[in-house]
Amino acid sequence: MNVIKSMGARFNKLWRWIKETAWVQPLLIVGAIFAIIFSIPKFSSWFEAMGIGSSNSFYNSHKLSLEGEAKDADAKDYSEADKLTDAIQKYSFGPSVSPSIKYSESDVVKAMKADELIAKRGEKFFLVYVSTTCTACDEAQPGFENLEKHWNTTYAINDDRSFKLYTIYADDTSSNDEDFTLSDDKKAFYRYLNNFTDFWEDAAGRLADTPYKTNGGISETYYNNIETVNCASWQVPTIFLIDFSEDAWAAGRFGISEACFGVSGSSSIEKAQMLQKMWNHLPTYEWQDGSYVIRESSKDSANVFRAEYQKN
Repeated sequence: MNVIKSMGARFNKLWRWIKETAWVQPLLIVGAIFAIIFSIPKFSSWFEAMGIGSSNSFYNSHKLSLEGEAKDADAKDYSEADKLTDAIQKYSFGPSVSPSIKYSESDVVKAMKADELIAKRGEKFFLVYVSTTCTACDEAQPGFENLEKHWNTTYAINDDRSFKLYTIYADDTSSNDEDFTLSDDKKAFYRYLNNFTDFWEDAAGRLADTPYKTNGGISETYYNNIETVNCASWQVPTIFLIDFSEDAWAAGRFGISEACFGVSGSSSIEKAQMLQKMWNHLPTYEWQDGSYVIRESSKDSANVFRAEYQKN
């Protein structure tokens, strides 16, 4: 108790001296200002690490973790990212589409709809690969956020599904990274990609044949890096549209359906509009007289993701 009283007395004496000594007060104020200024970079680093005040805050809210990532093609259930990718692979390359097979009667579709993971994640969604140090990812983020905020209001989505987005970080880590010997194997994202080599090879072939690839004049390099699973050169952002809808089935683009490698536009509105067009990448199909036909009103020649796209 005496020690506390002694400390209190010393503090009071110091405080009185500061108040009575005019030249000390400005020095303390200036010192406090400089302390705040020099602390800003440290606070910024903390905030970025936590995903606060940056695009990572938004992407983190939709993140699929690579925690527990294995180096084993038979252990795809080890991480959240593996589980969803495995399901996409399972249903993306089912039996070839035939006009004689009605959507609701397809064994693939029935199995997909019964899958708890797909039921949880959604019939249609964006799957986006980002990193914490990716400028193009930061530039794309306002488009996703704007689209989510104004889903089916400002932007005509043409279906009644909810906005769905999942992100996988190319620089994410796992607690078992140091269990591996080779430097590349110590990277969780590399192990993840290499667990799905067959999937990426098939996906690249399918995606390189999309209208967007042709209409947008997209570089072959992006698709080659997917096909060869070039981990070090994997593009971020890579934006996949995963589509298990009836229209995707009718068009033969069931599952992994579209890819783009950045979002164009000078504003969040223009970026959201591009993503809206990507979501509406297929016209609406109707089952008539034993086959699928395109509903005329759903055609959009201004959509670069559509086969009927026409440049102005």
